[in-house]
Amino acid sequence: MKKIFILMSAVCIAMCIPCFAKAAVIDSGTCGTNVTWTLDDNGTLTISGEGEMSNPGPVISSLDTSWRRNRDSVVKVIIENGVTRIGDGSFYLHENLTSVTIPDSVTEIGGWAFNGCKSLTNIIIPNSVHSIKNDAFTECDSLSKVTIPDTVTEIGDSAFGYCGSLTDIEVGDNNPNYCSVDGVLFSKDKSELKQYPSGKQEETYTVPDLVTRIGNSAFGGSKLTDIPTMKNVTEFGNNAFSRCLGLTSITIPSCITSADYCTFFTVTT
Repeated sequence: MKKIFILMSAVCIAMCIPCFAKAAVIDSGTCGTNVTWTLDDNGTLTISGEGEMSNPGPVISSLDTSWRRNRDSVVKVIIENGVTRIGDGSFYLHENLTSVTIPDSVTEIGGWAFNGCKSLTNIIIPNSVHSIKNDAFTECDSLSKVTIPDTVTEIGDSAFGYCGSLTDIEVGDNNPNYCSVDGVLFSKDKSELKQYPSGKQEETYTVPDLVTRIGNSAFGGSKLTDIPTMKNVTEFGNNAFSRCLGLTSITIPSCITSADYCTFFTVTT
């Protein structure tokens, strides 16, 4: 009877100990000359190696041999130290991606890199990054705040455009090319309004007097209903007010010298 009791106790203890089995790799491959990737069954994609990631672009075809054929399974991305560039379109439309780790070795985030990552809630841009290309984080609907370090000297058009929850873009005080006022992104001298966060809830916004250019997609997708004055603006960029579905009143200054034909694309009045 004693032996049976001991055996049963051992079984009970074994059943109470949680299992910490290591995640299994379900796919792997290369994504650069010296860069590789692995995807495990927990949805963690790990990018490893030295140098630049390749540029797959935003279009995914049936012939795609990277992890992107399993993009719906990716919930977490870890880019390891040594990778220097995130390729164009690398994580385009990874709608279940919630977190990304970018190492201090990365100097450039490619165009469309995280475009359409609707579940991405936070992004930390390290001090090593110098360039954020066009549409890099466009339509990242769960992002609420972005902090741009002093090292970033290039921000492409609509890099943070149409992010429905984004209310605040902060810029390091010593950044040589950009600044932020009340969460709105400007060129350093404030002559260009680069990005008005489309998650802001205000209905009215007055463009500062120093602004002479409204950048490409600068107000795209905003919730504004009225822009009463743009006193010294002379140029509207491409799609500057596109998808501003609530905009009913805008005062266009007489000094406008340049406006793209798509400036007000999809605006309803």
